[in-house]
Amino acid sequence: MAQEDYREYICSRVEGGCGFQVRAKTEDEVIEHAHMHQEMAHGVEESLSETGKKIKGKIRSVKADIT
Repeated sequence: MAQEDYREYICSRVEGGCGFQVRAKTEDEVIEHAHMHQEMAHGVEESLSETGKKIKGKIRSVKADIT
């Protein structure tokens, strides 16, 4: 089984966060999904660029098994 690098955002790492997690190949994909989550689940009304800056600091690189 091979492993690939992914980017991961876990909402619980942010104050007031929840159990939402997203993993994607690129940081931009993670930011897009996390931003939508922040709007829908937490009522955040910031622009993508404002939220993206905050999210970017919480993104981690992870290895994931691929088949």
